[in-house]
Amino acid sequence: MQTLPYHYIPYTRGDEVDATEILALFPAGAEPDLETVVARLREDRDADDLSEIRNGREDDEGSFNFTHGHGERAIDVEIALHFDEEFAIQIPLSDMPEEVAARARESRWGISVNAYLGPRALSGYHSLLKLLDLAVPDAVLTHDTASLSSMSGPWLREVARSPVPPPPSTLISIHGVHDSGSTAGAWLHTHGLRRCGSIDLEMIDVPPDRAEAYAHMLEIAATYCIERGTPPVGKYFEVGKDLGVYWLPWEWASDQQLAGCVDDVADRDQAHDGPYGTLFAAPDGLGYSTGQTPTGIDTLQPQLDDEPVFFLSEMETRRMSLLAKTTFPRFRSIQQRFQTHEGWKFLVKLGYQIDDCPDDVDENEHLWFDVHEIHGAIMVATLLNEPYRIARLHQGDRGHHAADQLSDWTIECPHGLFNASNLRHLEELAD
Repeated sequence: MQTLPYHYIPYTRGDEVDATEILALFPAGAEPDLETVVARLREDRDADDLSEIRNGREDDEGSFNFTHGHGERAIDVEIALHFDEEFAIQIPLSDMPEEVAARARESRWGISVNAYLGPRALSGYHSLLKLLDLAVPDAVLTHDTASLSSMSGPWLREVARSPVPPPPSTLISIHGVHDSGSTAGAWLHTHGLRRCGSIDLEMIDVPPDRAEAYAHMLEIAATYCIERGTPPVGKYFEVGKDLGVYWLPWEWASDQQLAGCVDDVADRDQAHDGPYGTLFAAPDGLGYSTGQTPTGIDTLQPQLDDEPVFFLSEMETRRMSLLAKTTFPRFRSIQQRFQTHEGWKFLVKLGYQIDDCPDDVDENEHLWFDVHEIHGAIMVATLLNEPYRIARLHQGDRGHHAADQLSDWTIECPHGLFNASNLRHLEELAD
């Protein structure tokens, strides 16, 4: 196998983490000052670990530094005020609702948080969002420079004020590039993984008409890296049932003329010339061997067309379960309001221990149920699918189930499909 380029090595060892900067914009007319920001941070005791803020020191450059949290969760944070006549020129707004974009264009002041997230990237990221929300409780927009993504002020408030972190996918963005005049496929690549201590990932020669499915697979691979770190180069790992992949440095793929629409170093600007791992298919369940020709990721299309089962990381499974349980009272409220309305369906995913599970192991199979009634913390529901490893339950069984088994829930209604992550939007529509 070729020698791994030197700038990949720190990320494969877990020794390198890029910095994170998130900017929030104040509404038009606001003239913030550091004294007010510091007061907000110090006086609010409802946010996690805020009582642990220490070593605060203001300087003449409009910024201050402190340590947030304690022990393994401690991160060093810098907060800085920014004035700019035209923030909107620097921040992409094309994907934002026009109302949000218009307010962002009128903004003249912003505040940024800067930190190295450490080994618990998701909880560290959540802490930064909480700090921003405290500093700018009426923010109109946030911009994440690592993932090159922007979100609205309401999104910041919803996520920051939740006791549950956002999905791991919030730490990244996936961009797609395709030249309609070229015979090459699309190029999908991530931004943001390096602040989690991993190389970024990419897919090349992706069938353009299936780009969304491949992007979802790339997101699952990225989440794998956030939780476990960068897999060894060329080593097989799974992102779903019968979906095995491995990565090679993009420079190797370019050398072998396998890089499709990005087959020349000149095609990569400053934002894409760092350590990127190109994903290849591993249909035989094996990794890469020196001298073999890598199998293109597009060969996995038949599996993707069959709607495969993607694997959720343990981190995401725990997060989703906690979020589902936290929002269950709101789910119950909507269910009780609309359970008899046409076009409304309420589904819950419940985890039950598999058969023959050792006493010292907690291994559950997660099953979907159709909810008919909810009484307090007890649901009357029907099992929708046949379990694989639980003989005592069968598809079509109707019974009583406790909310503490909850690992996810979904509402299907005339307004669309909703879950715990976008419940706020449904509540607004239903009022």
